Amino acid sequence: MAVLPAADLAGGQGLRAEVTLEAGRWVTLAVIGGAAGAPLQIQPIVQKTDPIAPGETRITLFNAVPGSLPIDFQLGDGTLLISAVNYPNALLASDGTYTIDIVAGPRAIQITPFDDRARVLVDLPNVNFAAGVYHFLVVGGLQESPLPFLLVTDPETMTVQDMHANGASPEIGVGSARVRAVHLALGLGPVDVTLGGAAASVHGLEFGKVSAWIDLPAGLYDTAALLSGGGVLNPPIQVVDLPIVAGSQVTLVVHGDAARGSGAILPVATPAEPIAPGETRLVLVNAALQSGPVDLRLEDGTLLLGGVMYPDGEHGAAALDITAGARTLIVTPAGEADTPLLTLPGLALGENRVTLIALTGVDSHFIPVLAFDEP
Repeated sequence: MAVLPAADLAGGQGLRAEVTLEAGRWVTLAVIGGAAGAPLQIQPIVQKTDPIAPGETRITLFNAVPGSLPIDFQLGDGTLLISAVNYPNALLASDGTYTIDIVAGPRAIQITPFDDRARVLVDLPNVNFAAGVYHFLVVGGLQESPLPFLLVTDPETMTVQDMHANGASPEIGVGSARVRAVHLALGLGPVDVTLGGAAASVHGLEFGKVSAWIDLPAGLYDTAALLSGGGVLNPPIQVVDLPIVAGSQVTLVVHGDAARGSGAILPVATPAEPIAPGETRLVLVNAALQSGPVDLRLEDGTLLLGGVMYPDGEHGAAALDITAGARTLIVTPAGEADTPLLTLPGLALGENRVTLIALTGVDSHFIPVLAFDEP
């Protein structure tokens, strides 16, 4: 194989190497070196593919810092997980990696020199290592300024998400998230909702239905709603670089009037904080065309959520926690407790449960769509 400058793909000067690729192997070809006296080279890395135990996650650490001393990988509390990973060295028969399986979950992780674990080279305080997926953590750059890169592979779909660990904003973080979709767009038959092309998708979602949750790495996703079966919407319903935050639960609300070209996707994130004992969480979405702001009230007129507007890019949803139990909920125009527009009688709002109440339809002719699930 050869690595050539992008402007010299015809086969001029570049790096060439002979690489053996055995059947059935997962091989990462890393282009490394070129600094600190380390020659530019292609390093094949054969990754472990045996099954991951339930509830665990797999992490491969790759030392790609040319001329570096061996590095250690530890938790934020100093617990050592991987020790003394060398830069690739043929004499040591080292490809520069070490792989470990650990219990999945959020972790603070650090990279340190093997001989000075108090000196942190890389600090990633909020990485959510999802169960059953492969994490390829690369430490590159130079010794004076090492840079981390995190690639997450779903072994079932073989999709890879680049988490850009060196530049991930605190608003997105590094880890996994849960995403689902609800179809509230008038004038549309079943839709497919895609995230990042083929990375994850919901197929054949009928009007008024809510999909199951999909687990995927946090990041920026190009998101679109397409007619099931390959039909094209004009204009398309899509969002470019939709941020999906680590640890979040996001409902993608497909709404609008497709016949008049007003389709859109509203991301609604369920609040992340735990639900207090004895309480339940309500999430209200107002996607009813031409409706003014609405209130959500108890049967006695007590205001729960006020002035929830039709989506305009920022608004469209609101949430709160109330005491769990059977409740009759009423939707009214904002500020008009005595003008019921929709009554939802006898809802069982269970403890530690999230209830999505999504409104579609036109004006005051609401069609309610409900979903009940655990946080």
